[in-house]
Amino acid sequence: MSEFQSLPPSKVLHIRNLPEECNEMDIRTLASQYGEVHRVLLLSRKHQAFVEYTSLEESARMLDACETTPMRLGTRVLVAQYSNKPEISAPENRGDGEGGGGGGSVLFVF
Repeated sequence: MSEFQSLPPSKVLHIRNLPEECNEMDIRTLASQYGEVHRVLLLSRKHQAFVEYTSLEESARMLDACETTPMRLGTRVLVAQYSNKPEISAPENRGDGEGGGGGGSVLFVF
């Protein structure tokens, strides 16, 4: 049994193994081939993203495509599975450059 089969279906897919140069538009362009993308959350430092579709059918379509034929972005083969979250919520700014909000922490050296 593959990893994604152990999670219940969700409108949100967790995408891993993204190339370093990947941006939100790359993911949105790829994902929109399978349905209407509601929201994308890119975790570039972790080479991961979450893609929220407007329906379960659309997320299942992308997941089936990943399972049938290796899906590539740049030189990397992507790994996709259902997320354990039913939707993407706006992340809090953690100060590490990931998530929402502007910038990160500032270190003052005296």
